[in-house]
Amino acid sequence: MWIWIWIGLLAAVLILLIAAAMRSKITVSVHVRKQNEDDQIHADMRALFGLVKVHYEVPKIKFDSLKKGFKVQTERETNVPGMSGQTPNEQHIGTEKIHRWSEIYKQLLQSTDGLKQWMDATLKHLNVIKLEWLTDFSMQEADHTAVASGLLWSVKNFVVGGLSFRVRMKNPPSVEVKPSFGASPHFTSQLDCIAQIRLGHAMYAGLTLITRVLKVKGGTKQWLNILFKA
Repeated sequence: MWIWIWIGLLAAVLILLIAAAMRSKITVSVHVRKQNEDDQIHADMRALFGLVKVHYEVPKIKFDSLKKGFKVQTERETNVPGMSGQTPNEQHIGTEKIHRWSEIYKQLLQSTDGLKQWMDATLKHLNVIKLEWLTDFSMQEADHTAVASGLLWSVKNFVVGGLSFRVRMKNPPSVEVKPSFGASPHFTSQLDCIAQIRLGHAMYAGLTLITRVLKVKGGTKQWLNILFKA
């Protein structure tokens, strides 16, 4: 009798823990800052009430050549078992890398049933808590500064406006361009973004993606080839 009561209590506790985990949020925070030649990029991911943490940092971005492109150094730190500790990495991002990414995207489209629709449906569950994008700059000529200011406003409105149609903006985005006329040439731009998605929605999206891949003949094999080559 008591055994069944304890089993029932344990089962109830387990169900509550699973339900709480499914309703917990995955939080991603991104900080990007460029001040003249200095670059600063940080990205943090927290899940399961902070039990899982991943930190990415790009301490250095250097332009090598037109062929090689930019040399990017990254560092990853996490408390996930099997992935803990700092993991430095270095790679070049140029025309060849971008072309490779384009080819991978085309392969993913071919090996997944309705990948774009899946992406749109997943992004609808993404809540953007904070989005701030501030730019302060000046050029040698005042007319050049004015033209650049208009272009920056157009680019920012295009990016933020397009994003607003795909995700849920919990707070109005803060977008600002500050042209400084008559000042010495300088450029400072800072982007801060915090986004959240429930773990349950993320897991459902993962299961849906697997189902879509299985619908395509050879889709699983193509995905595995891409993942192993990456």
